[in-house]
Amino acid sequence: MNPSSNSKKQSFLQLLSNSLFFNKNKTKFSSNTEIINIKKMNEKLHAYENLLQTNFKISKTSKLSISDMITRESSQAFKKEKLKNISLNFIKERSNFKSEWKSKYLTLTTQMKVLEDELETRKKELEATNAKLDAKKNELDVILDARNKELVAQIEELEASNNELDYQKKEIETSNVNINIRNQELEALNKELTEQTKETESLNAELTVRTKELEASNYKLAEQIKDLEAFNIKLTSQIKETEVSNVRLNAQKKGFDDLTVKLEAQMKLNASNSQKKKTKTSYSELAAYKNDLNVSNAELNTKIKDSDAKCSEITLKKVESKNKLMQEIEYPLKSSLNTHIELHHDRDR
Repeated sequence: MNPSSNSKKQSFLQLLSNSLFFNKNKTKFSSNTEIINIKKMNEKLHAYENLLQTNFKISKTSKLSISDMITRESSQAFKKEKLKNISLNFIKERSNFKSEWKSKYLTLTTQMKVLEDELETRKKELEATNAKLDAKKNELDVILDARNKELVAQIEELEASNNELDYQKKEIETSNVNINIRNQELEALNKELTEQTKETESLNAELTVRTKELEASNYKLAEQIKDLEAFNIKLTSQIKETEVSNVRLNAQKKGFDDLTVKLEAQMKLNASNSQKKKTKTSYSELAAYKNDLNVSNAELNTKIKDSDAKCSEITLKKVESKNKLMQEIEYPLKSSLNTHIELHHDRDR
């Protein structure tokens, strides 16, 4: 049997044993070393054969002289003896190798049969396992198909949810931008409000000072009004006295007129000089009394006009001061109130 084919079978069996995951406790074969030994012996045999062939060719082709032939033959005899010894040794080694190789071959053949039986058993086990795996695979395929369908549905739901989240995110970003803009506007409005509040506080301080000044002026005006009221009471009493005196004067004037008429009648009737002198004297006295009465009436009218002018002037000053005070108080209050209303409107928007 060819040793190379044997080595091929051994390597094939090794591959099978390695691929089928044999137990490590089983017997391991030193097939690689045996194959190497066989190859070495074959190489030696080929070397001996080549050496014999070259010697045979040399002996056929050489045509030398007798002395050379004798020398050659002696050397060839030596070489032949040497070759003979080598050949005998080789034959012994070859027979030993063949016997050893046959025993190993038998062992390998037995092992191969055992391996083939094990392979067959392993093959059947693998087929059964494959059948179970196929059934399990079919079950898993069904489960995977159902699971894939569920996953596809879940993915679609997630995509829809992601789209909705993206839309909400965009809305939130837009709202944040608007809120930032609004916050900036509110900060600007707060700054303006702070400035206006400071201005209002300063105006309030000024108004407080002016209010105190106006209170002082009002106190003075109240004192002046009291004085004027007292003066008006005096004037009223004087006017009443004047009216009484006017009534008296009117009565006296009427009596004077009556007396004048009588005197004129008497002057016409009495032609005497003495009577005329007396009449003229009484008439001149009455005229002087009338002039005094007119002067006192003119003075009284002047006083009344002066008091009326003072009263109207005081009343006008009082109205002007009240209007000025109201304007000074109302203008900053209206401006601050309008500012607060505008800010509230801006915040509500």
